[in-house]
Parts: sequence; structure tokens; C-alpha cells
Amino acid sequence: TQQQLKAAVDELKSNKTSIEQTNASLKRMGEELRQQIAYKQEELAEFEEQIEKLQQGSETHREEMNTLETTLFTRKNKVSEISSQLRVMEDEKCKQLNEMEAYGSQIS
Repeated sequence: TQQQLKAAVDELKSNKTSIEQTNASLKRMGEELRQQIAYKQEELAEFEEQIEKLQQGSETHREEMNTLETTLFTRKNKVSEISSQLRVMEDEKCKQLNEMEAYGSQIS
């Protein structure tokens, strides 16, 4: 019985040592995981910053495109207005030429 008791105590000591080694290993793994998590969180923050910058750039680009579209629309309208004025002037010129020709034919 004394021998069985000593064997049980030795087994318990062995188990204790094994548990301590496992705990130490788990602590190291936990610390490594915490470091990896911290690194990944930093990466995520950097990605979020990049996304925000891209979104801001996209918004700026969108505003520039809207400004350009407005400018283009304004210029198209101005060209249409000038074209209309030129047509009116050309019609008036033709009318005057016709009147001059008619007057010239009356004179001769």
C-alpha cells in the first residue's frame, strides 16, 4: 500500500508537471495570439483609413464631374443660343439680299 501510495504521488507530481507545462505553453500561445490580433487590428485600421481616403477621393471626383457636366451643359446651351442668333442673322441677310435684288431688278 505504501508503494501504491508513492506511485500515486509520483503520478500526481508528473501530472502536475505536465499541467504546468501545458499552462506555460497555453500562455505563450495566448500571448502570440494577442500579438497577432493587435497586428491585425492595426492592419484593419490602415485599411479603413485607405477606404475613407478613397471614398473622399471618389466624392471629390464626383463633385468635379458634376461641375464639368454643369459647365458642359451651360456651354452647349450657349452654343445653341449663338447658333440660333446666327440663323436669325443669316435669314435677315438673305431677306436683305432678296430685297436688294428685287430693288435692283426694278431699277434696271
